[in-house]
Amino acid sequence: MKHYVCLVFILLLNAFVFNAIHAQQLIYTEDFSATAPTGWVFASNTGRNWNSVLTNTYEHPSHSGSHLMGCYNHGDANASIWAFTQGFELTAGNSYYLDFYQRIYHAYYHENLKVTVGTAQTAASHSTVLMDLPGLLNTNYMNRVTSLFTPTSSGTYYFAFNNYNDPQQYANNYQAVDLVKVYEIVNTSVANPEDLYTSSGHPNILDLTWSPNDSNDPVMLAYNTSDTFGSPVDGSTYDASANSQIPGGGTVIYKGLAAAFRHNGLDPQSTYYYRAWSVNADIYSSGIGTSGTTPLIPSLTTDYFQGFDSQFLPDGWAHGNPDAHWDFVSSDPGTGASSSQAGSHFARLDCYHLSIYGNPYRLISPPFDLRSGDKQITFWGWVGPNSFTPQPLRIDISTDNQATWNNIYWIDSHSGEWVYHTISLAGFDYAGAAYISITGSSNYGINYCNLGVDSFEFGHTGSAMEIPEVSISELNGSIWLDWEPVAGANSYRIEASADPLTGYTELGSTSNTEYSDPATPKRFYRVFAID
Repeated sequence: MKHYVCLVFILLLNAFVFNAIHAQQLIYTEDFSATAPTGWVFASNTGRNWNSVLTNTYEHPSHSGSHLMGCYNHGDANASIWAFTQGFELTAGNSYYLDFYQRIYHAYYHENLKVTVGTAQTAASHSTVLMDLPGLLNTNYMNRVTSLFTPTSSGTYYFAFNNYNDPQQYANNYQAVDLVKVYEIVNTSVANPEDLYTSSGHPNILDLTWSPNDSNDPVMLAYNTSDTFGSPVDGSTYDASANSQIPGGGTVIYKGLAAAFRHNGLDPQSTYYYRAWSVNADIYSSGIGTSGTTPLIPSLTTDYFQGFDSQFLPDGWAHGNPDAHWDFVSSDPGTGASSSQAGSHFARLDCYHLSIYGNPYRLISPPFDLRSGDKQITFWGWVGPNSFTPQPLRIDISTDNQATWNNIYWIDSHSGEWVYHTISLAGFDYAGAAYISITGSSNYGINYCNLGVDSFEFGHTGSAMEIPEVSISELNGSIWLDWEPVAGANSYRIEASADPLTGYTELGSTSNTEYSDPATPKRFYRVFAID
């Protein structure tokens, strides 16, 4: 692979790649001569050692110049021979590598070579291996280029060439090294990603999108509930799966090559702040920021019906990630239901054509009110016939703003027909917002097995009751609530909160159609008909 650097093409014959070289410079060259290189130290656990002043001969040819560095390996197992370079003052965050030429004398016996870096001219301090070349048999010089070394702290470092035996290697052979060069890559200009935006149509979700920089470097994304962020430390690695903390502020929530991220589990009507950095070999750009605000949560629904009778996502529903996947069709002949169960359309997941890396695929309901313990879900489900890797249709529930999901129902009967399902929610008596996810997974490239849902209904186990139509007024220092009687209602529960979204507490219940409450500066009310 070739890289254009400072008008010079450098052929990297070793298997490593520069994703972004910003300012590369040669900081040291050693071509060996009749005088030992200044500052180098040689050590061995055998009677033999590196010779850095070998003269170019027919038996020991140099790659360039008049001399080379070489050694005869000892015949004992576990022989280890070291050549430590002079010290180099390396800068934290910059990257360094060695370029050199290497050969052995005889192809009958192999040789081993490591290139290492450490903070002293001792074998014990050289645990960082930049290159390991076991089993060498090349009798001609080959250009070798090590992997990058990016120190996390500035200081004096030493590179080393370690000619070593493995336990079964006893024969003598000759190793040669010539024209050693040390390069520095100044990593001070990693470009930021661009166009960082947030969007939301859901009270618990913010979708973020961005464009990578011209080098297509990975992007790291962090969030905070205030506009307070630190800077990631060059040379340090941050783990999104562990929600690593950035010193000075910010929680890492994504790191990778994608250009979008869905942030779930958020509070409604709340502002969140984000910052994104490009990352190159654990070197970070300066970062760009944005913010987004989640909308108000709609009133919790106590009785609900959705027939999916449109080609568009119904109001209050959401997809499980920024890319749409569940769609709404009138028919899916050939791979799915040939028509809806009722009405003009139904919800469909095309399991065959979706990427398996997006699993699971969710169609998320509006928030429901599960109190009173007599609620249920009913719907018609369609699961395509498939005898190979059966594809289930799942129903999941979340009571923590979609941060986590629990499975409550599983359909794996592949009848290829519309089947009516009833799911009791009697085990859930939750006062906050609860969400239902109609969930499927892709089996891309395996076999068709599309999923369908129609006539989705949430409500009481009996027939759904009407919602009371409430009027409100103030009289003699009290707030009066009045409503028309609801057919089948035995009583009415009245709740109040200082916040329209959360924090409702029960004030009382009555079999009448009015209720009074002492006037307060600001209060919101809900009235439920109870059968």
